[in-house]
This record gives sequence, C-alpha cells and structure tokens, in this order.
Amino acid sequence: MIYVFCQNHGIAIGSYLRSSIQAPDFAVEIVEILIGQHNAGVAGAKNLIASIAAPDSKNANDERIFYNHLTEGFGVWFAHKNLGASIRVIEEASNPVRSPHARNPSKSCDFSATLSGALHFFEVKDFSIDQGRAYASTGMVMFTPATNQEKRKWIEKKIGEALNKGANYMIARVSTWTPRGRAVAEDKIIKEVLFDYHDVSQNEAEIVVRFAVPDWFKGLYLVKRQGHVFVRIKEAAKHLPHTTAPL
Repeated sequence: MIYVFCQNHGIAIGSYLRSSIQAPDFAVEIVEILIGQHNAGVAGAKNLIASIAAPDSKNANDERIFYNHLTEGFGVWFAHKNLGASIRVIEEASNPVRSPHARNPSKSCDFSATLSGALHFFEVKDFSIDQGRAYASTGMVMFTPATNQEKRKWIEKKIGEALNKGANYMIARVSTWTPRGRAVAEDKIIKEVLFDYHDVSQNEAEIVVRFAVPDWFKGLYLVKRQGHVFVRIKEAAKHLPHTTAPL
C-alpha cells in the first residue's frame, strides 16, 4: 500500500521508512492510517506522509527528523483509532492549524479533529525523557533514567507549549520499560511517568500544577501502542500563588 501510494504521488521513500516496510513495524501502521486520511480528503495528510518518507540515513540529522514526523503521525493514529475522532486538518507549512484559544496567534497546532460533536485542537509530543540521558558504554548505548523532578518539569513545559498554541488536548507518546520479573499493569507503567499524581481510575489520573489552567484545555493523553492513560490537569488550591505556565 505504501509503495503504491508514494509512487502514485511522486514521493521518494528514504531509508528509514523503507526499513520499516521491509521488516514491518509500527511506522507502517501509522503511515497506512495517514493514507486513509488522505483518501478521506484530510488536508495535510499527504504532506505528512512525504515528510515521514523523506529522511535518509545518509544525512546525520535525518533520524531525528524521521521520528519527529512519525510522532505527529502517531498522534493522528491515536486520535482516529482510539478516540474515534474525525480528523479535519493536519498541520503543514502552507496550511497552519490555528486555534481560537491560541495565546500566540502565530502558533499552530499539529492537527484538528471533531470529537464528541465538537471541533478540538491537538498538540503531539514525544516523551522520550523517561529514558533519560544517553551515554556510550562498552560499545552499547545506555540510559540514565530521568529524575522525578525532570519528569514533572518536562510535563509542565509541554503543557505550557500546548496552552500557548491553544490546544484542547495534548498527546504525549511515551516509551517506558517494564521492570524485568515484575508483572505490572500497562496503566501503572504509564502512570509512573507522572511522578506525583492522583489515581482517578485504571485509565485516568490527575495532576496538580501551580499555574492557571483554562477551561478549554481538556487534558493530556499519555500513550503507548498497547495502552493509554488520560490525565486531567488541575490548578493548585486558590490560596497558593499562581505562576504562568512554562513556555
């Protein structure tokens, strides 16, 4: 499907996507969802497919570019497949996705979609910080796990960016490790990213922040391929001094 689509639309396939197709992985499912969105008339879908297809291992920075665009596609995949959202527009340079709630009118969300009969705006992030800082050791790439303070700082910073763009929802892709020898439910593994949270239900949590959260911001989805947790963002008690959300 991907080869045929790209050939028909004059899209060259770089080494990263080609490798994913040859040894099928999750990237294939994401791109196939985007092809379906293009066929359904969603503006920006073809451009995002081309952006995912273009990176090539011959260029040093292309791996990061490939995964950045793939993360945007992951957000569309999740909203369509798991939330049942009807995707409206996917951001591209020539067609920004402007939210009426944007604090900075020049900023654009990643995509818009109809959810529960209303138009909503989405911002997508990759929460790779939970793997921490990489370093080389005996020829292998090792990781120092992020501290609890680093986790919370990342979450609050990204919420601030989503508010700045006027997003109603933030989708954060997480890559967490299941502890060896421990049978831990998927939702518990995902929630560990939050550090300090209140358990609302199996697939829902709540965190408290010390900055104002507008009513139009609905919350955060922490997502893995196999599961997700919805996180409600609540303001601290009114008697505590508020700060501005990190930008």
